[in-house]
Amino acid sequence: MRPRPRPGVASAARSLAAVAGGSIAALGAVALASCIIADPPVEAPKPPLRRPTIIRESATPPSSRPLGELPPDGFKVPVEIADPTADFQWAMFIDYEPSLNTTNNPRLGDTVTGGQGHPDVLTIPFTISPDSIGAGCHRIEFMVALSFVSPHVADPAGADSITWFYTPNGSLDGCTVFEGGVGADGAFPPDAPPEASGDP
Repeated sequence: MRPRPRPGVASAARSLAAVAGGSIAALGAVALASCIIADPPVEAPKPPLRRPTIIRESATPPSSRPLGELPPDGFKVPVEIADPTADFQWAMFIDYEPSLNTTNNPRLGDTVTGGQGHPDVLTIPFTISPDSIGAGCHRIEFMVALSFVSPHVADPAGADSITWFYTPNGSLDGCTVFEGGVGADGAFPPDAPPEASGDP
């Protein structure tokens, strides 16, 4: 006759078997988890960059009236920058007229490099020599944009601009022709707004 195992021994054997089985299952789960590669986090899309904005009320000289003389200290245009880390461009035109190739290129312009810690308002100065502009009536236009795809045409973010009208006698009477070419109206009509905008 085979001896019958004592109850306490049988119970202990079953407990050890259960613990061993659980440990094996846990090790298998850990091994399986270690084989699963988590997907990298998805970055939220960045909002599109906004164009720079001219603070017109702070520009000097004011653009709300014709200039009888060119400012000896030059023009100063404060520009608000939506993202100071982004580059932007500015350009200055005199008597811009799309139909005249001679006036299509900017007289002055530059790229302003952005960076960490840069101010969100930057003043752009520029000067115009009376000898370089000549006599008669002239339209002086300053434009800012993230970038220009061609003279006077900004990238899809658009451009902002401010315009001064210069006439040596301080009056727009008789200003009918640009110095840049015949047939181009150099003075804004009486019912036109004093501010000019960029090309659509």
